[in-house]
Amino acid sequence: MVQLEDMVIAVAVDSADFLSLPQEEKMAKMRAYQSAFPKTPFVMLLDMGAGESEFFGRPDLVAKMREVPLNYITFKVYETKED
Repeated sequence: MVQLEDMVIAVAVDSADFLSLPQEEKMAKMRAYQSAFPKTPFVMLLDMGAGESEFFGRPDLVAKMREVPLNYITFKVYETKED
């Protein structure tokens, strides 16, 4: 979770393989992540390999998160609900 000046945004981390999933699987995975952060807007942080990462999600939230240095984010492990 990242506390910004005007809002809190949850960040779920996944691999770059997420981008190659069929749309239905992407949506199911995003719903599972969202279950860990009810009522909190969230973005995905995708590990692109070689030390690179990329945000994925609502364009307005992605734009806000691009302004946040990664070392500002405190990462914790949360469990998602199973379908």
